Amino acid sequence: ATEAVLAAVFLDGGLEAARAVFEKAWAEELAKPPERSLTNPKSALQEWAQSFGRPLPTYRVVAQIGSDHAPTFTVEVVVTDIEPLTAQGRSRQDAEKSAAVAMLKREGVI
Repeated sequence: ATEAVLAAVFLDGGLEAARAVFEKAWAEELAKPPERSLTNPKSALQEWAQSFGRPLPTYRVVAQIGSDHAPTFTVEVVVTDIEPLTAQGRSRQDAEKSAAVAMLKREGVI
């Protein structure tokens, strides 16, 4: 529906009129910083750490509890000069992702 309104304004008033309507309608949204995609939180944490000149985050399993068919892993993530953080998951990979998300949240990245 928005594109139809913009097209009508463009046809009636030209590019500048359409641009003015677009900017008025979307100014608040465009002023916000973009949200980070967390399809891969470990990569997001890595990029964030490297943007500050830090080495890659490291992950280590600090505990594994439960049975072999339903374990729970506790993983610690470490980024140089930042307090380590632990998180849990049903697999090592899930625990690492949870730890990365938690650190990104704690540091105000997301």
